[in-house]
Amino acid sequence: ESYAPLIPVTPQMMSPYLLNVLFVNLIPILKRIVNASLTGLLPSPWKRAIILPKLKKLNLDPVLSNYSPLSNLTFISKLTEKAASIQVVNHLALHDLFPRTQSAYSKHHSTKTAFLKITNDILLKMKRQHVSLLV
Repeated sequence: ESYAPLIPVTPQMMSPYLLNVLFVNLIPILKRIVNASLTGLLPSPWKRAIILPKLKKLNLDPVLSNYSPLSNLTFISKLTEKAASIQVVNHLALHDLFPRTQSAYSKHHSTKTAFLKITNDILLKMKRQHVSLLV
C-alpha cells in the first residue's frame, strides 16, 4: 500500500469545516490555545494576515485607488478575537459598566434602537416646547 506524504497543517489550513469534523476532540486544545493567546502567547504565524485587494464597488474601474485592502486572518485568530470580545462584554455587563444609553455591544440593541431613542427624546422635548440640538 502507498500512503500520501504527511503534509504539516498550517494555521491557514485550519478551516471551520475541519473543526466541525474534529469538534469534540479539538475543544480542549482550542481552549488552551485561546487562553494562552489571551496572555500574549499566540504563535507569530497566527498573528499574520493575508491581505488581498478588493474592489470597493463592482462597477468601478480596476485602478489602484478603487481597491481597499481585505485582511484574511487565520481561523484561530478570529476565534481568539471572538473569545476576547465575549469575555470583555460579559465583564462589562456583569459589573454594570456599560452606560445606560450604550447601543454597541449590547444584546437587543442596535443602531435602530439608538435612533429610536434619540427620535423619541427629541419628540418629547418638542412636545414640551423645548429646543433640541443634535450634533
